[in-house]
Amino acid sequence: MWLSDLAVDQRAERVLVAGCGAGLLPLRLARGGASVTAVDMNPHAVTCCLHNAYANGVHDRINGIVADMRELDGRGEYDLVVCNPPQLPASADPRPADWVALANDGGRDGRSLIDWLCEDGTRLVSAGGALMFTHFTFLDVERTVAALRAQGMRVTVSEPLHKPLGRLSGERLPRLTEWREGDHYSVVIITARKLGI
Repeated sequence: MWLSDLAVDQRAERVLVAGCGAGLLPLRLARGGASVTAVDMNPHAVTCCLHNAYANGVHDRINGIVADMRELDGRGEYDLVVCNPPQLPASADPRPADWVALANDGGRDGRSLIDWLCEDGTRLVSAGGALMFTHFTFLDVERTVAALRAQGMRVTVSEPLHKPLGRLSGERLPRLTEWREGDHYSVVIITARKLGI
């Protein structure tokens, strides 16, 4: 909800929601008037998102795509790219049908999609547009901010939100050598704006 509140405040017209899940972000943005491309690798998530779009009367504003966002074309196409990327270290033995586990797999160190967003994700953002995503604080926020600034983005970082460990985070986070937070973790929202031309 926190990420969706901040995303709606951007008042963007063309939005890409990467990892759309059941559709909370796409629905809220579409209700605000945005044209939304809702992308998820999980076909069940995209189906659920589109069913929710129909049930809420915004199906004409949401285009659902089953894909990995890293494979999308669309250079400079979106006023806002918003994502709640997977940030847990990958499961030691992921089962292909375990969509919940796979949706949280952030690679060996939890940063695989974050690093991609910093390097290549910025290409999807239009001039004056923004890239917005959640970021666990223990995954080196300063490194992420520096990488985005190196791409010419103006970066802001929200105050942290503290969350208790859940089942998956409780199992996976202690495997990280940099994990020091105990029974909770903290999340910030990073907003990186591409300077207008």
